[in-house]
Amino acid sequence: MVEGLRRTLVIVAVAFTLAGAAAAVALWPRPEARPVVLSRPLTLGPLEIRSPDGIASVAYSPDGRTLVTAGQQGLRLWDPVAGNEIRRLVDGKGPMTAVAFAPDGRSVISGHESGAVQRWDATTGAQLAAFASATEAVRSLVFAPDGRTLAGGTGESIQLWDVGSGRALRALNHIPYRFKSPPVFSADGRRIGRAVEKFNVWDVATGSLVEQRSFKPYVNVAALGPDGATWAVGGLKDLWLVDPDNVEPRKLIGHEFEITAIAFAPDGHTLASGGDFYDRSVRLWDVRSGRQIRVLCERCGHFHQVLFGPDGRTVVAASEPPNMLLVWRL
Repeated sequence: MVEGLRRTLVIVAVAFTLAGAAAAVALWPRPEARPVVLSRPLTLGPLEIRSPDGIASVAYSPDGRTLVTAGQQGLRLWDPVAGNEIRRLVDGKGPMTAVAFAPDGRSVISGHESGAVQRWDATTGAQLAAFASATEAVRSLVFAPDGRTLAGGTGESIQLWDVGSGRALRALNHIPYRFKSPPVFSADGRRIGRAVEKFNVWDVATGSLVEQRSFKPYVNVAALGPDGATWAVGGLKDLWLVDPDNVEPRKLIGHEFEITAIAFAPDGHTLASGGDFYDRSVRLWDVRSGRQIRVLCERCGHFHQVLFGPDGRTVVAASEPPNMLLVWRL
């Protein structure tokens, strides 16, 4: 009787195992439709990088081998695989509030609390050039697709510079807003958008406001997909995807409160989002279906920036406070 009971338990266990495996497979789309970043499951928690200098902004080098952070004393370089600090690239220059790698990876552009914008050698840290100063602190820096124009987001405007000469081109003014979301260039570089309560789009050449779109109740941040036609905007709890295949924006539901950071994967198949205040989570979304793929972490930080590595296989989220980066390998 005991032996018969054992055989029954083994059969039941095997049946449950096979059923669970089948259910897990059914959750995924056909193999050819799976985004590259989902090619293997997460097996470890995130790599944690903590900076005593604070992390106001973070950027990947174009080759994906280095992270640079802007903080209270300057710029630091980090190994995104090991998590260790490589070196202080720029030290003792006061509070830096934004950073971006130049497209060729040879230099780094920084924004300062004072409004100063400077170029530094990415290897030696030597100052190479100074741009015309902004009128207030620059909170984000973004290169146009052709690398010739630099945009800096401040609390009240988007400042545009000519990269070659460093001269100021123009300021695109908007109402002051509590969240300092980064500006976003269109794929052809002719337009630039920013989520400032509404989603606003300006003509880069003329500085005129050419489009304004409202999302209830408001939006904090926007991102442009690599196809140049799909936009994502985030606000209170909800993400919206705006694409040419759908007449109305698609709403992605999952966050519990403010969404303050979003980014597309390089292949455009996946979207990452992060929340601040009461939300404090980082999530991944399938762009095609609009479904939530994975919650990377919950109640784990106050996130003001998320970004994918150049190969699409890592996600970095910056939180301040605490002064840390979380790095997930996907």
